[in-house]
Amino acid sequence: MNQKRPVMKFRTTIIATSLIFLAACAAPTHRAPDLVGKWSYGDSSGCVWEFRGDGTVDVRCSDGSKQSGHYALLGANRIALDFRNPNLSGIDSFSLSEKQLILIPAKGAKSVLNRVQ
Repeated sequence: MNQKRPVMKFRTTIIATSLIFLAACAAPTHRAPDLVGKWSYGDSSGCVWEFRGDGTVDVRCSDGSKQSGHYALLGANRIALDFRNPNLSGIDSFSLSEKQLILIPAKGAKSVLNRVQ
């Protein structure tokens, strides 16, 4: 019975990631020009998110780790993020100003990022 749990968790992760990817593909192809650029947490993690106009996004941290993925806007305040890492993937609400990006996942804590000059 315990051997089935990892398999079920893996399958659930694959299905969830696939659904996020499909939502991103079905989403409008427009990108928020104000979103394009580099954003940082401004904390000791040293992580910088870089959103590009072609729908790709990279997250690079000062420890040398890097995650690459895709994003798509699902309306005025929703964004689909698709990474290999399920902790970064999902459909989030977001708030965007000239200097600040706030990502609000359905579950978990919000992330406040500041534009990198």
